[in-house]
Amino acid sequence: MRKSALSFLALSLAFSILPLAAAPIRLLMWGGVPPESGPQLVCDAFNKEFASKGISIEYERFVNDDQGNMKLETNLLAGGDIDIYITYTMDRLRKRSTGNMALNLEPFMKKTGFNLDTAIGAEGAMISRIDGTTYGVASKTYNNGFWVNKNMFDAAGIPVPKSWTLDEFKAITRKLTKGSGDSKVYGAFLQTNSYKTLAAEFAGVNLGGNAVYSKDHKSTAIDNPVFEKALGTIVELMNDGSIPSHADSLSQKLQGAALFTSGKVAMVFGSWLYRDIKNVASYPHDFVAAYVPLPSDNSKAYYMNGGPGDQVCINPKSKNVEAAWTFVKWYVEGGIIPMAPFGRFPLYTKVDMAKLEATALAGVERYFDRASTVNGFLTPAKTFQVETFADPQVQAVLAEEFELAMLGSKAVKQALADAKRRSDPILAAKP
Repeated sequence: MRKSALSFLALSLAFSILPLAAAPIRLLMWGGVPPESGPQLVCDAFNKEFASKGISIEYERFVNDDQGNMKLETNLLAGGDIDIYITYTMDRLRKRSTGNMALNLEPFMKKTGFNLDTAIGAEGAMISRIDGTTYGVASKTYNNGFWVNKNMFDAAGIPVPKSWTLDEFKAITRKLTKGSGDSKVYGAFLQTNSYKTLAAEFAGVNLGGNAVYSKDHKSTAIDNPVFEKALGTIVELMNDGSIPSHADSLSQKLQGAALFTSGKVAMVFGSWLYRDIKNVASYPHDFVAAYVPLPSDNSKAYYMNGGPGDQVCINPKSKNVEAAWTFVKWYVEGGIIPMAPFGRFPLYTKVDMAKLEATALAGVERYFDRASTVNGFLTPAKTFQVETFADPQVQAVLAEEFELAMLGSKAVKQALADAKRRSDPILAAKP
């Protein structure tokens, strides 16, 4: 055999025993947020960071409604090409965990030293687990409260509170109310046209996420005095003209973003309005907005309204579960930060706050009070109102009775008594 032939044979044998290079892994993630509202930036950041490891990800949006979730679940059950997806409610996570649509993540967490409770806090861990097993890691949070016009507070000589009671909220709302007719400025706007049971969320500040229900879920707990205090405060302020009446909110279809940015109200409920406040092209204004949490009822306990969500799940039928977990862990531990300008903030307890602040407020720093926005709004709260039980029939009854009180058709005490009288039999009849 010629020398060249021997060399070719040796070279061929050498290549035959070398390990083959791993094929690049392309993950597919489904979520309910439009790609231009953060997810594409997340994918771009991940793909840049993990290019050398041969892992990349692409994103596809599904509409987060009944039809869109059915499409997602049909794909998961059919063995489609989805690797990762976001679940937005506990009932859907339960359905997917028991229906072989969500992978048990415990082995991956153990292998990579990911401690769920340490990483995302007790409330985040609570909504990540079904019957003690983790099927989706909660990734985002928001602290819900009020945006307040700091310029109006300063002019009135009122310090922006870091915390306050319902009585203090009532007094400040009245003090900030001035003028009449078209020039009137209301102390606050509560958006009760969209949130008829807002009083229950006020009560939840002291009582927790399941404030409406007894521990065994067989009756309601709305006879607690905190409910009367919360609903009564709202009704009082409507009756004396310090906030727009519920009737006006309904008939005029009042919206918080327009009222607040135009200077028609000094305070507005709804942390999600952050997106509108920073959108000065659509909502021009020149004042500084500060963040204040919901008021409490003089209790030491405080459960932040809002809370954790967006559980990141892995498809059990994925062919790339290890790579998928790499993304999930990366995303939860800070990879979500590009979503911040669009109102989704990291739940991760060790988040890089400097990076989060810079991303969330880039270009709009002058419109936000830094101290209250960073410390109160962007920093994850220690305890949240985590709702683990809700009955739609009871919620409908509460909405009806609370609305009657806000319209002045019933006294607050009577509305609450009637709500309990109507709701308790509904719960008692449940298996």
